[in-house]
Amino acid sequence: KWRGLLFHRFLVATADEDDEVAEIAGAILVGPLALKQPKLFFNHFVESFFVLNCCTAHPIYVAAASAGDGGSGIAVGFDG
Repeated sequence: KWRGLLFHRFLVATADEDDEVAEIAGAILVGPLALKQPKLFFNHFVESFFVLNCCTAHPIYVAAASAGDGGSGIAVGFDG
C-alpha cells in the first residue's frame, strides 16, 4: 500500500539531483499509481507537508515517523 514512508520517499525522489531518478519517481506517482489511487495526494497532503518540512514538534510528524518502523521499534528516518 502507498502510504507513509514509501509515499514520502517517492515525493522526495521527484526532486532528486539525478534527472532519471526524478523522472521515474514522477512518472510512477502521476502515471499508473494516480489511476489506481486517485485520492492518494489528497489523503496525504497535510501529513506530507509536516514530514517533508521536518516539523518534528508536530504530532502528525511523530505519528508518521513511528509508522515507519513497521512495528519493529526501529524507525526508518525520512532523511535522504
